[in-house]
Amino acid sequence: MIELRIPATTANLGPGFDSLGAAVSLYAHVSFTDSDKPLEIYGCSEKYCNSDNLIYTSYVHTFEIYGKTPKNATIGIRSEIPTSRGLGSSAACVVAGVAGALHMMGMEQDIRLLLDISSQIEGHPDNVAPAIYGGLTASMKTGDQVFTRQFNMHEKINFYAFIPDFTLSTAAARGILPKKIDFVDAVFNISRIPLLLKGLEENDKELIRASMQDRLHQPYRKSLIPGYESIEEACYENDCHTVYLSGAGPTIMCLSDQEGMETRLSQVLDRLEHRWIIRKLTLDNNGIIILRS
Repeated sequence: MIELRIPATTANLGPGFDSLGAAVSLYAHVSFTDSDKPLEIYGCSEKYCNSDNLIYTSYVHTFEIYGKTPKNATIGIRSEIPTSRGLGSSAACVVAGVAGALHMMGMEQDIRLLLDISSQIEGHPDNVAPAIYGGLTASMKTGDQVFTRQFNMHEKINFYAFIPDFTLSTAAARGILPKKIDFVDAVFNISRIPLLLKGLEENDKELIRASMQDRLHQPYRKSLIPGYESIEEACYENDCHTVYLSGAGPTIMCLSDQEGMETRLSQVLDRLEHRWIIRKLTLDNNGIIILRS
């Protein structure tokens, strides 16, 4: 058997569409145990306890890559990561399924192999890379090859996640994006990514705020999220570093190096149409870890 812990992730980070990501301190615990039955899943909502479960389909896909029949397994799930909220729940499932399959095949955990297979299943590496490596990452694909590098992030910067009680499907969030973009908008984003990484390293609030701006996805997606502008306004009124849409949303992420921000920021929640919670999160520098094997 093997028990894994995989962190939640926050991707895009403003201008870093489909390329930047960071692991944060919400976790999914997933275990795989030999079983007499083809499949048993426990610990999650009943609607996910079947062969369509993303952990299981990723598990099966990994066996199929090596031309092997998937081993019978009992999969135990205990997760803090909310689904369809822009916090990398699907990436955590994919990474868990691939890692579980490699273990059940008797293969040594090869982090690069884990990245390649997980990226193939997920479609892009911006969430799976930080889930595997931890920390702040930049990733890209060239053909079937995935490149990922980690960057430093100042230890005083915390993530304040505004998480709503409604979901937003990735398909809907992708569907609202334009099919073509202006050259000037591409340059706008490209010029900000390296400066954002430097600002996060140095805890330079002015640089972070200026370089977190985006023209590729946030202006379109925020229209799908009631309350976005109120939350953004509250964050800047409380002198936070910046605000951005986590992944495809609807979670809205605020960065700040000030303590006690949950209390100050919670004052905006009563004015919002839906129920939101605020979670203070920190950068997870470990990525996926094996708790028991």
